[in-house]
Amino acid sequence: MKLIHTKKLPTEVIHGNSLLVNRIVAVGHAAELSRGNTEQPVTALSYVSKTKLQTFNRAILPPGKTMPGHIHDDCEEIFYILRGKGEVVINGKTTTISADDTVIVEPGENHEIRNGFSKDLVYLSVRILL
Repeated sequence: MKLIHTKKLPTEVIHGNSLLVNRIVAVGHAAELSRGNTEQPVTALSYVSKTKLQTFNRAILPPGKTMPGHIHDDCEEIFYILRGKGEVVINGKTTTISADDTVIVEPGENHEIRNGFSKDLVYLSVRILL
């Protein structure tokens, strides 16, 4: 068993200074660092997964910010909205999201999240390798 006090994890800024994350599981980023990619340095890994779980993060998207569109060909990504309101854009289709919504992004889908509202959008994100 592993117990992680998520609120005690350091907060990192990623995706062009738009997204604040606490990396709970970050095996994918550890792999990037081992290949010499240091664009997104990992300051603290609380747990390195030994399974197909690639990342598990708590994220905060402040008002007026956007997590830029991108594609993962090697994994599914799941977002669970904890609080706030925003928009998810998947392959050009925009949908409003809010607390208790779950978004599943399939491999190859272009996706971004926008917060055009007045409060933080807080969510969990999980990436699972194929």
